[in-house]
Amino acid sequence: MIERVARRPLPVSHSIHWMPVRESHHVVASLQPGNGGRRQLFVHQHVLATLREVTSRIRDRRIVGLLRGGLCECPATAVSYLTIDSVSDHSELRDQAPVAAFRDVLESTVSQPTRRIVGWFYVTHMDETLPRGFGEDVAASAVQLLQRWQPTLVMTSGSRGADGAFLLWDGVESRAFRSPFYELLDGRAMGPNAPKPTQMIWPSYATGDLVAPAPLPSPGRPGAARPDVGQAPGQSPSRWTFWRTRPRGSRPHRRVEQPRNG
Repeated sequence: MIERVARRPLPVSHSIHWMPVRESHHVVASLQPGNGGRRQLFVHQHVLATLREVTSRIRDRRIVGLLRGGLCECPATAVSYLTIDSVSDHSELRDQAPVAAFRDVLESTVSQPTRRIVGWFYVTHMDETLPRGFGEDVAASAVQLLQRWQPTLVMTSGSRGADGAFLLWDGVESRAFRSPFYELLDGRAMGPNAPKPTQMIWPSYATGDLVAPAPLPSPGRPGAARPDVGQAPGQSPSRWTFWRTRPRGSRPHRRVEQPRNG
């Protein structure tokens, strides 16, 4: 299946770069030819706000859903990147395995017109920080439903708060790894030395940017966290192909230091 790519400038200057803590395999994977078929990952800030809201109310439930967005290429640098601009099709798990529920969500959307499905997410209850390696088995089980540039997002929520990680697949090493990503700011004007507002609350990531926690937007206001009830792709004869259409309370400021690899 030919991927359709929009040519847009790389929005690095209007974003926050988040790096996984105590995870260095993304460095090894990035040295593969063509980055192993993967893209740099940009997540719109209102998507992170939506996911914050989802994890704040799941309690002891498990949920799967779809990530939507588009593929882009910077015309100046030829760097390929993936944007995630909405989430949709939340489905609560009962006795199913996460990947089985993910497949069910996809099958339930077969008859709908195609939309830009670029990956999926899985949320579960856990009263601890995301353990090292958590979710890698889930991502490995979903390999046959994904392409290398499509992330698996795993998140936890419990008495100690929320945590999460974007996982990508390394076909050479046959393993999933935590990927760096950019939090794409939602068009707010900022002074040259002002901290960047962030919706990131996951202890498994850190940044060297100067940031300040941003409150969740109020429902109905511009930029409010919002799940997108979108359409879905058709089914490929051999596996799912998710690409069909062209993508068209505040606290004191803090600096989070860049983590060391390893």
